[in-house]
Amino acid sequence: MTDQEKDLLQLQAWKQYQASRSDFLACKAKLQKFREPMRVLVEKLVVDLLEISEQEVLAFPVRDSFVDAFEEFRAAARKYEDAIDEARKFDWPVLPADEPASLCRLRPR
Repeated sequence: MTDQEKDLLQLQAWKQYQASRSDFLACKAKLQKFREPMRVLVEKLVVDLLEISEQEVLAFPVRDSFVDAFEEFRAAARKYEDAIDEARKFDWPVLPADEPASLCRLRPR
């Protein structure tokens, strides 16, 4: 393999890393949109069923849309992890804070 071919592979690995990171973050944001409606409804299911409003029920995500968003997120996470591995093969600086597990942890408000 020539140096030029190696440089090209290295550049492709970095571009794939950046693209898959963007896709992963977009899927994460899409999935997180379900958090608040689900939290509100689940809290009321535990505390007092009579406190559940029709508006809260209607805000609850349709099961299929949630499942689709979750599956899309999982696929993006796998693709992103693969891209991180490939980028690291070429010594690209992928920080631990940019790994999927770190990006998905709740941060204190």
